[in-house]
Amino acid sequence: MGWRQRIEQAYRFEAALEVIRGTGGTVLDVGCGVGALFDYARLSGIHASFVGIEPYEPLARRARTRHTVLGGRFEDVPSPVGVGCAVAIGTLAGSSSRIVDLVAFMSRAPALCLIVLDRDAVAARPAFAEHHATAVGAEELEALRADLGPHARVVRISPTDLALVRTPQSSPSMCDVPTRFARTVQGPWGLNESPECKAWLACELGLHDEAQAWLAQIDHSSDFVALVRARFDRLQTDSSAIAGAAD
Repeated sequence: MGWRQRIEQAYRFEAALEVIRGTGGTVLDVGCGVGALFDYARLSGIHASFVGIEPYEPLARRARTRHTVLGGRFEDVPSPVGVGCAVAIGTLAGSSSRIVDLVAFMSRAPALCLIVLDRDAVAARPAFAEHHATAVGAEELEALRADLGPHARVVRISPTDLALVRTPQSSPSMCDVPTRFARTVQGPWGLNESPECKAWLACELGLHDEAQAWLAQIDHSSDFVALVRARFDRLQTDSSAIAGAAD
C-alpha cells in the first residue's frame, strides 16, 4: 500500500488504534499479513482478542505462529463471532464492486476502520503509480459512508491516505496529523527508528517544522539521507508555493 518505510506502516497502525481503543470484543484484521497490526496493538497496551484473515498462505502461516488467522479471501470466510471492530489497511480490491463487498463484510462489526490510498493523490504522485489500481476515490468512500449510519466518517489521515471509520456510540474522534505523527515517533516502533526515517515520515505528511527538527539530528551522509533531504527541499518549495498563492 505504498509503504516504503516501516514507520509509515506504524503511522497507519496508530490511526487504526484510534478506532480500536474503546471498542469491545474481538479485533478482526482483514488482510492481516504476518499479523503486524496485532503485534503493534499489544506493544501499545491493547490486549484485545485478535483474529486475522489472510488470503496469501505463506503470510498466514507466519502469522499463525502468534495469532489466530483464517486463510482465504474475506468473501469465502464466515465472519468470526464476537467481533467488535473490523480493520482493513489497504483495499484488497481491484474493482469498485469488491470495495463495496469489503465494507459490507466489515460493517457486520459495530466499529470499523478501512484505510486506503486516495486515488486523486496517487494520480498526482508518480512514485505511487503502481498502486493506482487499488486506490479508492473520496467520492466512493463517501457513498459507502452514507450506508453505515450516522456515526461513520471519512477522514483524511495523511496527504495520500483516507480512512472510513465508524464507532458504535458517536462519530469517531480522530487525531490531527501532527498529534498522530508524535504518537508514531514515540510509539513502540518509532522509538527505535532513526532520525532520517522520522524526518522522512514528517516530509510525507507535509510537516515542515517536524521534518526540520529531525533533520537537524542527522550528522552523517548516506543515499537515504540524501533522499530525505531532497524530499524536504521539495516540501519547502511546495510550502512556499502554497504561501505565495494564499498571499
